[in-house]
Amino acid sequence: MPKVVNAHDTLLKRGNGATPEVFETVAKVISDISGPGITRGTHQIRGRGEKWARKLPGKPDAGQLSFTIAFMPQSPTHAALLADAHSEEIRNWQIAFPDPEATVWQVAGFVSSFELNEPEDGTLTAAVTIELDGEPNFDA
Repeated sequence: MPKVVNAHDTLLKRGNGATPEVFETVAKVISDISGPGITRGTHQIRGRGEKWARKLPGKPDAGQLSFTIAFMPQSPTHAALLADAHSEEIRNWQIAFPDPEATVWQVAGFVSSFELNEPEDGTLTAAVTIELDGEPNFDA
């Protein structure tokens, strides 16, 4: 019987685009990793004279990945995330779960937001959002 998995050791990895592709763990992720999700739009259709709305499913959307890092300007993975925010490159990302089977999900996407937070009395952080493109691979 499957067991509940503690998400604490879940890793987010950034692909380098090489062949074969190498994935490097994003350093110091300090918040929940949110996403991917699956949402589906709807298209309302209704014939003349029909009282009730009819709907058709739209295309699925994987949404976004979002997370916060304890930003270290000299960290190679943090510098890469910042460079990705300036780029239009779509790259591969992996979420590696700490379950006994070492499950990995892979998605493609681009950094759509990189927002620094410099509190007067706290840790320098950056909130990062990756806009996902296409179908996630839940069997990577």
